[in-house]
Amino acid sequence: MNADRKSTREQDRKMVYELDGRPSLSTAVPLGLQHVLAMFTSNLAPILIIAGVCGLSGADTVTMVQCAMFVSGLTTFIQLYPLRLGSRYQVGARLPIVMGTSFTFVPTASAVGAAGGIGAVLGGCLAGSLVEVFMGFFYKYIRRFFPPLVVGCTLVTIGVNLLGIGVDYFAGGAGAADYGSLKNLAAASFVLVIVILLQRFGKGLAKNAAILIGLVAGYILAAVLGMVDTAPIADAAWFGLPLPMQFQLTFQPAAIMSFAALFVTSGLETIGNTSGITMAGFSERNILVMGLTFVFGIGVPAHPEAVAQLPGFIRFIFNDAVTATCIVAIIANVLFPMKDAEDIEKAREAMLG
Repeated sequence: MNADRKSTREQDRKMVYELDGRPSLSTAVPLGLQHVLAMFTSNLAPILIIAGVCGLSGADTVTMVQCAMFVSGLTTFIQLYPLRLGSRYQVGARLPIVMGTSFTFVPTASAVGAAGGIGAVLGGCLAGSLVEVFMGFFYKYIRRFFPPLVVGCTLVTIGVNLLGIGVDYFAGGAGAADYGSLKNLAAASFVLVIVILLQRFGKGLAKNAAILIGLVAGYILAAVLGMVDTAPIADAAWFGLPLPMQFQLTFQPAAIMSFAALFVTSGLETIGNTSGITMAGFSERNILVMGLTFVFGIGVPAHPEAVAQLPGFIRFIFNDAVTATCIVAIIANVLFPMKDAEDIEKAREAMLG
């Protein structure tokens, strides 16, 4: 009996990592629940941030969340079960990839949304996504323009630009009447401590769902402190279908250009290691590329008056720090190619991970 039970556990363990594996319910249910809990919060957070920046109503925010979750599930199924396009092409990787929203686009989407509203964000995303689809057909020809150093610089800039948004939420939300109050700071600190402790000392489900657990605990605390208004929940419908065409698209050149550059970088993220700067090493050539990238990619967009008298297309490039970083990093990497053995060896080590 013990031998049979051990054999079943071994078989389940192997099936978990097989594409068409069918582990027992006792294994599949907890692991599936763990994965859903781990990705749920990160899938919703970008939507809530952008909705807040665009000033959407509660009803419109709910619609955005519904659409995001619906499309996330639909595209995940397509990744698992690809759509065949003739004998050579297919849409989907036939791999267990969970599709969802990405923090990569939050800084740019926030800037675009603040200037042109949610219509400009959605219009820019639609146009940018077409660029990524087109780019996929020429993947092998353009991958050399996106080494780990370029991808790493862009990811660092994305993180830097998200810091301000995080601080605003930590203090109660930009524009809130009680911004920076002790009550807001206490609730946010409570959530932060729980997430850190679970990430540091938690195991299994508790560690993977640290963000979700922290949010639930923070919500309970906020309810005790009288910071939660349940009226919208009571008035909400029990069942609703997503309405993807509810918002009017606005195609603005700035939004399209910004999202196009970001979709290119995001689509080729896997070419370089996400910790590309560290892995690529700090050789003289890499320091030069990084210096130019951060000076023009982060420094100039922070002071738009410095390029106010330049032609419009140049001002446009430096309108958003993430887009500027991506473009400058690509140009600098091409202008200063790797020539000496040290650079080549460090790049090789980065690609090998």
